[in-house]
Amino acid sequence: AGVRQWMEFYNHRRPHKALGGQPPAVVYSLEIEATQPDQQEQIRA
Repeated sequence: AGVRQWMEFYNHRRPHKALGGQPPAVVYSLEIEATQPDQQEQIRA
């Protein structure tokens, strides 16, 4: 349980300097949202 809690904190709550103070999960979800419309266009083509 300790490792799982640490991973939750590290990926979802801890601000990362290299990511502009955002947790990795936030940055990753923003990247997914930004790329999904492009991917959907490619699928339709």
